[in-house]
Amino acid sequence: LREAKSLEGDYYCETRLAKFLQEAGHFDEAMTEIHWLLDRVALHIPKNTNLSGLERASLRAGMSAQIHRDAADLCGLSNRVELEAEHRKRERQFMRLVKKADAIRDPA
Repeated sequence: LREAKSLEGDYYCETRLAKFLQEAGHFDEAMTEIHWLLDRVALHIPKNTNLSGLERASLRAGMSAQIHRDAADLCGLSNRVELEAEHRKRERQFMRLVKKADAIRDPA
């Protein structure tokens, strides 16, 4: 997984490495990986497409929510209750943004 990340560079966007790090007892490294992924979410949204700004924002929010969801799970497995709660809160915040963007795009 580290090699895959190395090959993809800033465009690596999976939480698998963080999950394996946590499972191996390297919680701090797993959280460093989570923060690295969150810092690069915008890189994973295609720029040269017909996506509107709203659609791009929705995709960014959705990806961020997923990373926070996985981070919360990792925190739960490591009994980091307060940190788990913070990631769950951030996940909910991002999902609210996704829902708002969806409602604006498709008000039906």
